Amino acid sequence: QLGGWDLTKAVKISPTQYPQWSASLELPSDLNVEWKCVKRNETNPTANVEWQSGANNQFNSNDTQTTNGSF
Repeated sequence: QLGGWDLTKAVKISPTQYPQWSASLELPSDLNVEWKCVKRNETNPTANVEWQSGANNQFNSNDTQTTNGSF
């Protein structure tokens, strides 16, 4: 389990070319992952949180090396 939906354990993404952001992770094989983009305040991660709308993004680490979400 990556962050278990705990924002203090969220994976921080970095701007590559605005408005695109990215992060790289090493994951175990055959891992089912669900995730969402979240906007939050760095100094107070539970204040003014905005979650990506709609269904969770999903992938299996065996099936893809790249996944995308949109906000």
